[in-house]
Amino acid sequence: MAFCFDCGKEISRDADICPGCGKKFKSGIKAKLPFLIAGIFGVFFIIAVIYTEPSIVGLHSAGCKNVQTEEVRTFIEQEPYNDFETVGTPLRYYVDGIGTNTILWVNYTYREILTARIKNVDEVEGAFTMIVNFNDSGTITTVNQTYSIPAGKSRLFSFNYDVGFEDRHVNFTYSVEPEKISVQKQVVKFRNVTKLKPVTTNKTVC
Repeated sequence: MAFCFDCGKEISRDADICPGCGKKFKSGIKAKLPFLIAGIFGVFFIIAVIYTEPSIVGLHSAGCKNVQTEEVRTFIEQEPYNDFETVGTPLRYYVDGIGTNTILWVNYTYREILTARIKNVDEVEGAFTMIVNFNDSGTITTVNQTYSIPAGKSRLFSFNYDVGFEDRHVNFTYSVEPEKISVQKQVVKFRNVTKLKPVTTNKTVC
């Protein structure tokens, strides 16, 4: 039995008209068609879920089972390690008291004297080379001197340049090349290391 949605009177499920209020109902295949279509789509949806996501509803069939296997695989990784390298490191120094002075030289000519003091501030003795470039109206004259200076000591470098019969100043530039000493320096390097690791996999066996 069923009830009318309008008046609430009890009626037969196969009734076309409510005997209480005269409400007409759909009957037969037309009334059942929406339920049939919904049922068909529901069945297909459940089947699709079962075959695409077996973990949700279990396995596809009673004869299949989920098997967990473990195997050892080889991996290559980069591993850091400490090493020592021999590198050339220049001795530490500083230049103190550099300057020039022009003096009257022999035969009434003038000579410019450049002096500089280099101090070795490193912990070992080493050689220092001072290079001076005199620029006389575009003409470059290069001179150099090399001395060994003990650790913590200084040495005076002196350079002469004849400027001729005029008492004038000549421009100059200089550079210092200290000796390089070999030292052991700790560095971090990387090497390829082969490692074995267990890997767990899940398989469905039917």
